[in-house]
Amino acid sequence: MGVTDKEQENKRKRKIKKSDAVSSFARSKTIREQREFLPVFAVREELLNVIRDNQVIIIVGETGSGKTTQLTQYLHEDGYSKHGIIGCTQPRRVAAMSVAKRVSEETMTKLGETVGYAIRFEDCTSDKTVIKYMTDGVLLRETLKEPDLDKYSAIILDEAHERSLHTDVLMGLLKRIIARRRDLKLIVTSATMNSKQFSDFFGGVPIFEIPGRTFPVDVVFSKTPCEDYVDSAIKQILSIHLSQPSGDILVFMTGQEDIEITAQVTAERLEQLDDPPPLSILPIYSQLPADLQAKIFEKAENNARKCIIATNIAETSLTVDGIMYVIDSGYCKLKVFNPRIGMDSLQITPISQANANQRSGRAGRTGAGTCFRLFTEAAFLHEMFMNTIPEIQRTNLSNVVLLLKSLGVENLLHFDFMDPPPQKMHLFILLPSSSKTKRLAELGPMFYSIKEQNFSQTEKRRKDMKETKSMEEELKHVQEINKRKEIERRKTEQIPRSRIATPGKFATPRPRARTSRTPRLKTPRHYGL
Repeated sequence: MGVTDKEQENKRKRKIKKSDAVSSFARSKTIREQREFLPVFAVREELLNVIRDNQVIIIVGETGSGKTTQLTQYLHEDGYSKHGIIGCTQPRRVAAMSVAKRVSEETMTKLGETVGYAIRFEDCTSDKTVIKYMTDGVLLRETLKEPDLDKYSAIILDEAHERSLHTDVLMGLLKRIIARRRDLKLIVTSATMNSKQFSDFFGGVPIFEIPGRTFPVDVVFSKTPCEDYVDSAIKQILSIHLSQPSGDILVFMTGQEDIEITAQVTAERLEQLDDPPPLSILPIYSQLPADLQAKIFEKAENNARKCIIATNIAETSLTVDGIMYVIDSGYCKLKVFNPRIGMDSLQITPISQANANQRSGRAGRTGAGTCFRLFTEAAFLHEMFMNTIPEIQRTNLSNVVLLLKSLGVENLLHFDFMDPPPQKMHLFILLPSSSKTKRLAELGPMFYSIKEQNFSQTEKRRKDMKETKSMEEELKHVQEINKRKEIERRKTEQIPRSRIATPGKFATPRPRARTSRTPRLKTPRHYGL
């Protein structure tokens, strides 16, 4: 192993430390007893029999049933890993890393050997890996190299109810793959009750339900609509911390800005109190460095209560030991295509009922808990959608078109989507007989190539792409005049919004914000930093 490999492995070890038991449940029971306490353990043999008899199966289980961590182990124990890798996709990177760490602890193996994970720019697997957790984007790009995914014996699409763009495309591709590979097992898991749609998509496959939740959760609605969810969340944090029994707090916010403001104001108000109990405030969002993200899994200093303020990154597959209280703001940020500026943008929108149930379930993972919803029961029943609108119906499909073309899909209009794109996007999905489509198929691998290409080849293809006037460019040309006027009119307000929505290129710890600002100001402007 070279110096670079050693440095990378040490970096991974610093990021993912062995988690300490926080709740009385985790402290009083061994890992084996914790596994046997999960609802999925009671139906283990019945579940394995259904998997043996069917190539595709839909599994529905409430939050905390153990389907994410236990399914892969059950398949491994039943011998599926002898014929290939057992893969499990997760919608987010932090989920893939934390679940892989937990499963490696349960199997008493070193992370990266029997159990590993793969996310963008980081691959913690080896030749010995038989259980592999990864983001759905990683598996999607593996289909470019292996169209039939020959090295996998079983694939689990976890949290499919989120209906991310990559998950929807994966389901369409896997539907084709299982028709060619009769030895491949496909398991689709969902925490919500929209399983009938998944079953019908794969041809009426059986649905297996895992009954029961680990611990009960008491849901408390707001009596009146809240005007400022950030201020209401801060008041609720202080109320829980000062008046409720011990137990960590998980707060759901919309994005980085709201999270940092909530953390800052909560700390300031605590300082104004006379000798308050210690509270460890921990933010978590996608742009936070991995070592800081890992702090939410570690035990707080001086046995302080933890207050984790998160985006919907903590909504799925993350088990933070000791969470007893959940505060749900009722909002999240969704990626939505904005035709006025011709690109995707993040918009704050109300969550769905399925999201709300997922969030409340976080309080019942390691003990009986309470969920405080900052919205009324009437709003939950009458104003929220049952499920989140699929990403494929609200975002730009340009990357998907390029990816499917590079996979050899000729007629995109006939591709097997569970929910087809809106009709307005059909203009962008070009007809198979068009010469532009053939050119697009040649250009597609430039963006999704697994292997690195040399600079000259990339530049040549970029020139070819400039010569090809795509439908997107034609539509932009029509709107060019109106767009310029709109940009000028909203120039003052669009700049700060774009700075918030665009991921930062610098990770700035709050205690060292002033120190880190000086070298950043010296960065040349033409570098775009």
